[in-house]
Amino acid sequence: MSSYASSDLVLVDLDWGSEINVAEGESEGDEDIEADSAQGSSPTASASNSVSLTSSIYQHSYHHGRRYQTFRSGRYPMPSDQIEQDREDMKHIMMLELTEGEYFLAPIDGGPKKIIDLGTGTGVWAIDIADKYPNARVTGVDLSPIQPAWAPPNVSFYIDDIEDEWLNGRGFDLVHARHVTPFVRDIPALLRKAYDHMAPGGWIELQDLGHEAHCDDLSMPENNEDYPVNHFLDTSCEVWADAAHGADLRVAPKLGCMLEEAGFVNVSCKTFKVPIGTWPKQPKLRTVGTYMQLAIDLAIPALCRAPGLTSQWTDEETAVYIAKCKQALEDDSVHSYMIFYFWQGQKPLAS
Repeated sequence: MSSYASSDLVLVDLDWGSEINVAEGESEGDEDIEADSAQGSSPTASASNSVSLTSSIYQHSYHHGRRYQTFRSGRYPMPSDQIEQDREDMKHIMMLELTEGEYFLAPIDGGPKKIIDLGTGTGVWAIDIADKYPNARVTGVDLSPIQPAWAPPNVSFYIDDIEDEWLNGRGFDLVHARHVTPFVRDIPALLRKAYDHMAPGGWIELQDLGHEAHCDDLSMPENNEDYPVNHFLDTSCEVWADAAHGADLRVAPKLGCMLEEAGFVNVSCKTFKVPIGTWPKQPKLRTVGTYMQLAIDLAIPALCRAPGLTSQWTDEETAVYIAKCKQALEDDSVHSYMIFYFWQGQKPLAS
């Protein structure tokens, strides 16, 4: 385990084209921000706009008692408060249980040396991977400044929009994105950015749920109205696609073609069944199912009441619907599951 130090949390103001180091509260030097440095730079920032940028990034909005980030408000539907952070960290544990401790499946000989984690969230994956590979340099990027102040010394966190121009280095041999692509407006453009900023021979790995309930033994009602969990998944896909200009919560099965079109080779996918609930007999899957049940249980009220997602229901009707979903999640007679996709693609060596 590496010794922890105050992490480099850097704010990127896209209007000024500058980066501010929050830990220091000062602007960086006049170095090239595309240089091979995870620390970034600030070609134009001053002490005065450091204060302005820091305060604006850390402002939040509140809706139905939940906290949301204001930077690029509405781009991501979930809150950024402690409840959601705990849910994200729980999903991280669920994925490690599912993969038997593997953080990525890409076949990188000797381990990655320069890594970027897109949509890093709480930074838990980035911190774990930095501990696992202490000689690697790890960059985490997210819209919300919720990463811890203390982290391994080989981790840097940036507040940035991954769909804008990448300002946080080149030559990555691993680009990682988990629970991210369903909320990206232009996935092909994002994949081209990743390709351009990767080292030849580097790997990209996209890890995402299919956002659809399946069943192998006919225990799940065919009519979604009779199974509120699938009704919720269907409805949230439709509503969020409208609210987020075409965001596709069920894009995961389609990512392989997009990777190939972006120029990646050796594209492959491994899928895992993720049970919903405690119905599996196998202990490991029962544990995974328990995590998945709780993750959905916490997501339903947040998404049902998310700002910008128009609802024709009253608060009372919403509460009744949430209660029905919770009851369905706890029904172990329904053997439902979701599919988790692990897509890998490699940048050609001669590129």
